[in-house]
Amino acid sequence: MKRFQFRLQTALDWRSRRKEIEQARLQVLLEELGGTEAALRRISEGAVDAQNETYSAGQIAPGALTALERHRAHLQRERARVLERRVDCEKNVAAQRERLIEAERAVRLLEKLKERRLTEWNVEANKELESLTAESFMARWSRSTRSRDGLDDLPNVIPVQDFNASDFAPNHVKDQHPFFRR
Repeated sequence: MKRFQFRLQTALDWRSRRKEIEQARLQVLLEELGGTEAALRRISEGAVDAQNETYSAGQIAPGALTALERHRAHLQRERARVLERRVDCEKNVAAQRERLIEAERAVRLLEKLKERRLTEWNVEANKELESLTAESFMARWSRSTRSRDGLDDLPNVIPVQDFNASDFAPNHVKDQHPFFRR
C-alpha cells in the first residue's frame, strides 16, 4: 500500500500561513491599541504635572495661569484625538479578530478532514495487511498439508487447457475429467 498523502495538504498549508498572518496583524493592532492607552496616560500625567509645577512655586507669575490654561486646552484636543484613534483601533481589532476566527475555522476544518482521511487510510491499510497475512498463512498451510499428504507432485491450479466447454454441462460427472482420473 502506498503511503498516506493528503491531497489538500497545500490548501491546509496555505490556510495555516493565512492564519499566522492574521495573528500577526492582530498583534500589530493590539500593540497600536496599547500605544493609544499609553498616550492617554501620558496626557493625563502631563496635565497633572503642569498643574503641580505651576502651583508648587510659591508665587504664581501672571502669564503662568494663561500658559497653564493653553496647555490644558492643548492636552484636551490631544486627548480627543487619541480617543478617536483608540475607537478606530478597537474597531480594527474587532474586525481583525473576526478574520482570525474565520482563518482558524478554515484550518480546523481541513485538519479534521485530514484526520478523517488518515483514519480511513489506516483502516484500508489494516484490511490490506490482514488480507496479505491471511493469504500468506493459507499458502504456508497449503504447502505444509500438501507435503504431509504426499501431494507435492499435483499442480496447485488446474490448467485452463484441461477444460473444454462440455465440462461445464449440467450433467457433467467430475470423474470424466482427466485431472480427476489419476
